[in-house]
Amino acid sequence: MNKNLTISKEINYKKINKKWLKLHFKATVSLVIITFILECIIGLILYKTGHINTTIPKYLLKFLILPTFINFLLVIIEYNCIKSRTISLLSKMYIVSLILVLNCFIIFTVHSVFSSLFYVFAVPILLTSIYGSYTLSVITGSSAVIMLITSEVCIQWDADNLNIFQDGIRLSNFIISIVVLIFFIAVSMIIIYFEKEKQKIAIEKEVEKNNLQKRLHLDELTGISNRIALNNFLEEIQKDTENSYIFVMIDIDNFKILNDTYGHLEGDKCLVEFGRILHNNSPHDRAFRYGGDEFALIFKNTLIDNVVLICDNIRSDLKLLNNRINSIMPVTASFGISEYNRTISTSQLIMNADKAMYKAKIVKDSLHIFNLQESLHV
Repeated sequence: MNKNLTISKEINYKKINKKWLKLHFKATVSLVIITFILECIIGLILYKTGHINTTIPKYLLKFLILPTFINFLLVIIEYNCIKSRTISLLSKMYIVSLILVLNCFIIFTVHSVFSSLFYVFAVPILLTSIYGSYTLSVITGSSAVIMLITSEVCIQWDADNLNIFQDGIRLSNFIISIVVLIFFIAVSMIIIYFEKEKQKIAIEKEVEKNNLQKRLHLDELTGISNRIALNNFLEEIQKDTENSYIFVMIDIDNFKILNDTYGHLEGDKCLVEFGRILHNNSPHDRAFRYGGDEFALIFKNTLIDNVVLICDNIRSDLKLLNNRINSIMPVTASFGISEYNRTISTSQLIMNADKAMYKAKIVKDSLHIFNLQESLHV
């Protein structure tokens, strides 16, 4: 997989997880607030219908004040964790997920008389599955099951509520609730699996698209950018009103003679080596094969003297190449340099560089800078 694409994917996933973490927290706060409102309504109904079998202060403390206080305390802890800069994103995901399980545990324990409330444990399981982590979902789901078992088997918050082993209906509901929660965990695993498969396919398509795009913009022989890439870059230059550019047109001297004398294979080797030299000397891969034995370089926000220096380095590298391969016909190149300004089009920029290059070819193995008033040999 393309390394840059992998990094980009991880950054995007991190952004999504951060966004979901905030929504996850808001869901927890909403659950706590809604629960508080419902507890107030239920308390009022029980009071009006005379179903409160204890003193009002004790009822308020046990079924309203204490559970609400603990739930909001957990929310405060959760909020501080999310805002912390020292806690990693992964740790925050675990904290938010598990605190929501605790909130559900408190809600279910206090109101276990309503057996259908076991569904509340499905909420943290489903919300956690969005993160796409098998481990996180399994831990959250397992915690939900453990909290449900603990609440039903070990805690009897409401004294009027029969133990599950003394009530066949409650025991049946308890067993069903465990099975349902395990089913939710399994569904979460399946959702995560298929989401990962979809992401994998999407990434493979993106890699294939990027590779195809690169191939479309690369010259197959030399490996540097081709004429299509050059035209695209020139379009960007025309839209750029802030930066300066210098265009260099390069032609390999006597290339036709080299091709005709030693064959196209030797000519191709020459083009490949020249492309490599240009690539090594060009900033940010702004070297292009214009066509045939003509090449181009584009420099952004670079002084003309530095451009000339780089061109001289290319000429020096060509001489080193000739010495290394003991070439019978030494390879040299001529350079035409033209500066871009807003008064001319990019097509005129190419023409100016082309004119300068043909003046350089009169001497060969030289540089020429285009100037409307005068020609300067370097």
